[in-house]
Amino acid sequence: MILNKTHFQKVRRIITRAFLLGFLFILCITFNMPWSTQHIAIISTNYFFNSSSYPSNTMVVLFNAQRRFWPPWPLLCHSHNATHSLTSLPRVRHAFTPILICGWSVFLAVCPTVQSPSQFALRDMQVLSTSVAVPYRKVSAEHLPVVACFSPLFFNERWQLIIPTLEIYRQYGVSLQVFYIQSMLVEILDFMRIYENEKIIRIEAWTKFNISMPVDGSFKPLDYDPNAELEWRNQAAAHTDCLLYYKGDGSFLGEFRHLSAQLPNSAGFYYNRYNTHLITSNDPKDFSLLSLINGARIAEEWEDPKYVVKPKNVQSVWLHWPGIVDKGRMYLVPDSQNFILHFRNWSMIDHDAINVPLINRVFKMFNYQISDIIRPEAATKLENNFRKFILTTPQLAEKFSKLPHRVIYYPIISACYNRIFYGRSKRPMNCPGPLRCLLPSIPDIKCAIGIRHYEHGAINEHVVRSF
Repeated sequence: MILNKTHFQKVRRIITRAFLLGFLFILCITFNMPWSTQHIAIISTNYFFNSSSYPSNTMVVLFNAQRRFWPPWPLLCHSHNATHSLTSLPRVRHAFTPILICGWSVFLAVCPTVQSPSQFALRDMQVLSTSVAVPYRKVSAEHLPVVACFSPLFFNERWQLIIPTLEIYRQYGVSLQVFYIQSMLVEILDFMRIYENEKIIRIEAWTKFNISMPVDGSFKPLDYDPNAELEWRNQAAAHTDCLLYYKGDGSFLGEFRHLSAQLPNSAGFYYNRYNTHLITSNDPKDFSLLSLINGARIAEEWEDPKYVVKPKNVQSVWLHWPGIVDKGRMYLVPDSQNFILHFRNWSMIDHDAINVPLINRVFKMFNYQISDIIRPEAATKLENNFRKFILTTPQLAEKFSKLPHRVIYYPIISACYNRIFYGRSKRPMNCPGPLRCLLPSIPDIKCAIGIRHYEHGAINEHVVRSF
């Protein structure tokens, strides 16, 4: 049967009308259904006056929210200064591909503002929406060619890992090391504070966020802890927070400059990572950076890579690769050129004990070993510079001598992570993180804990902002 042109147009109009009516029906149902409360837990709000990554006068809001964040009305940014005001529609998107097993994720909202705003606020398009002021920070203007951003430390007692990190990065040209700390032993924090006083590192408190309801009880409280729905203590948010704040003036060390010249269209570089076994002392008086480095044994056990990025080409970062890449692509550096060590397996030696086995596991050795990365004479120089730094830096020797002798939480956390993640071939049943571990409270352990005061405000009856 052949339809004539008039009949075909009539059928098309009927189908189009039916589709539009169906769409309007769904839209009406959607906007009249009871919306679940949407939470915006703001981590940082960053103002870029002039940037190679964003247009001039751009605000970037980094926040946590439910993975299916969908407020009933689009968000708006409002900014003003003494002479101008601007209301703009932000671009809101996931900072990286969300982890489906986790109920919460990380988002970026990017919007234009007036120049040097005296106030910045969020609201939505609804007429009765409330503008909620959000404090912001100007991104760093320091000249810092290379910044190292570390995952948040929690229940940290492994100073034997922190010291080689501090010293190798310090001596090999990293401009600033940024440590996010949830909790650690007080003695270790006191030791790190000396490095902070010397402008070698910067310590940032990294806390679980607190979502409390307004006092009028108009919002249904959450019946779960959202922190348990963020993977690995929300560490990718910490990485992105660090990237955003130190984005403005990044450059490269010699190796990275060489790679960048070879691959000018690159956004950054991956490095394969291999598990490494280390032997060291549990007592600071017997600790030797030289012995730790020379005694390291690299196993043929590949782990997910780590990477460096060109800050201007990347908006967000995740644990093992960047999230939003604006320009270029990532390249894998071959093992023959370089790779990364994962200081995962440790033998802690008590020099007062008798017949203590040095290595308590068997593994296949990797083709390259530590001497291929750090030659013995370079390791000796690292040790000598470390000892000199201890002796010449006020209070550092005293703090070093007070570092703890015993390890309590590390084996408990390691066993927990093996149970919930590594022992399941990295396929966890729940959103992975330390909140899945039962960690005992032990008397006489002095622990420093990151604390942040949260304020809350309702944009409308369905959206709560916390910062």
